[in-house]
Amino acid sequence: MASAKLLPIISQGKWGFIDSSGKITIKPQFEHALDFGEGLASVKIQGKYGYIDESGKMVIKPRFDYATTFLEELAVVVLKRKSGYIDQTGKLVIKARFDKAWGFKNERAIIKVCEKYGYINKHGELLEISFAFPWDLHEGLRRFEFNGKYGFSDVNGKVIIKPIFDQAYSFSEGLAPVEINNRWGFIDKHGKIVIKLRYDYARHFQEGLARVVAKEKWGYIDKSGKTIIKPQFDKAYLFSEGLAPVMIGSKWGFINEYGSAVIETKFDDAGLFSNGLALVKITGMIAYIDKSANYIWGPAEESILR
Repeated sequence: MASAKLLPIISQGKWGFIDSSGKITIKPQFEHALDFGEGLASVKIQGKYGYIDESGKMVIKPRFDYATTFLEELAVVVLKRKSGYIDQTGKLVIKARFDKAWGFKNERAIIKVCEKYGYINKHGELLEISFAFPWDLHEGLRRFEFNGKYGFSDVNGKVIIKPIFDQAYSFSEGLAPVEINNRWGFIDKHGKIVIKLRYDYARHFQEGLARVVAKEKWGYIDKSGKTIIKPQFDKAYLFSEGLAPVMIGSKWGFINEYGSAVIETKFDDAGLFSNGLALVKITGMIAYIDKSANYIWGPAEESILR
């Protein structure tokens, strides 16, 4: 849910948008719609994608086979199975010549051509290419694989942390989860293990807490490695705006940073809170709820939880 104002909904098979109070601001009329990004949203009409502004006005005519959300003033579009980039006027600024393309981040975008991956800049110039997927840069470092082991390099490809890990995830809040011999812990940006390799699994930090798995149950630790919420959940997601979705049995609810249940575990699925709302699924239908578990919109017919 990228926009603080407008959120995508689906009603009777058509997509539209509501505001944060649940009021329909752009009536359901589209075959598909994505989140707003940088003031524009990709929508599908008669099989083609274009863009509307937050008033619902079509500002880029539907002519693309697919079109993504704008990032750093550019969006990926697909024409005749090839991907390129447009600006916010709809001008094709990087020709649709890639087999696949991803959005820009830190002035770079990942592309795929003939089974090889690479980076391009905003002029469409190829910066590097290889057979391995070039992972995104996070906090100045990106993970890479060499001979089945993972390490980290800087933006220029210089190795900062040698590839000695069986698996690794990106840095977040200064730490990265790593695995050696089926045990997970965390390293700092110098490659020093700062949280011991003692977990069955681990994911990255957000809002000062990271998810870890012990004896098939999920819990949360802080950056010192202290257990803040003991492993007790069958699955758990990141904290966002002070709350995290957790699963007990087959149902989802929400906990606060102390581990207290604040929204009952009754949903079939649940997303993260953003701008005070979370997308949930219940009895095959989707809805937006607020932090008091009030339904702001829905439940309505099934759609995709993002």
